[in-house]
Amino acid sequence: LFRSMGSVLWGAAYVIPGLALAAFPFVKKDLFAQAPGWVAKKVAGVPIVSIIGVIVAIGFTYVAGVAYNNPAIGTADAFSEELAVGLVVAGFAIYFLSAMYHKSKGMDLGMALKEIPPE
Repeated sequence: LFRSMGSVLWGAAYVIPGLALAAFPFVKKDLFAQAPGWVAKKVAGVPIVSIIGVIVAIGFTYVAGVAYNNPAIGTADAFSEELAVGLVVAGFAIYFLSAMYHKSKGMDLGMALKEIPPE
């Protein structure tokens, strides 16, 4: 069970940070403008960190695909797929329930992520 879907989820889990890295220079322009050294460099007008982020996302998408389709790594049965989807859904449910709870107490969780580091 975990041998099969664990490899798939491990690969898929790194796709989102790769996409976040690729989008970072465009979403947080002010923060990216303050980036030191090679982080702020561009190749053909494209930030290096965006190129790295896309490579990471593509690479780990490939890893997840190979892990899912390769019987040598393990086969995914219906239970392991349902468990994987259930864990993701549970994570989102916990986050949104927590956000609603804290908002009712006067705390907006979204404000904690508006600035890095939050003050």
